[in-house]
Amino acid sequence: MVELFTPEGCSSCPKADAVLNQIVRQARSNKQPIYALAFHVDYWDKLNTPHGVWKDPYSSNAHTKYQKEYAHKNPITGRKGMLVTPQILVDGDHLPGGKLNFDTYFSKERDQQISQTVHKKDSTLIIIATCDNNNANSILCVALVERG
Repeated sequence: MVELFTPEGCSSCPKADAVLNQIVRQARSNKQPIYALAFHVDYWDKLNTPHGVWKDPYSSNAHTKYQKEYAHKNPITGRKGMLVTPQILVDGDHLPGGKLNFDTYFSKERDQQISQTVHKKDSTLIIIATCDNNNANSILCVALVERG
């Protein structure tokens, strides 16, 4: 899973969007399963610009809260609690020096295996997930994603 925290009003974020797209293209061309998620944070929505206050129509306070959880549980070295944009994480890990090494990230063994069962009851989707590693720092995040 690749996560991007971004706001539309950030001048350096289009580069991060391009990196996210590159990650997806390369992983898919190598037939590696990948889920790319972009979370628009809302703390940029109050910034004044020459054109007035910019409000990102995709921003959400829930995305900001989610990023804050990372900032406290898995902070950037020397920046505990600090929120930065753009920010890209791969399987919850920060990119060292902001650089993505595909061999390192997409070929490493994961220390946690998650098994799940999914079934539908009426109009409700029921997901039961079990992790084989009982690490207190682990957080299971579930996202409904689609391609296209």
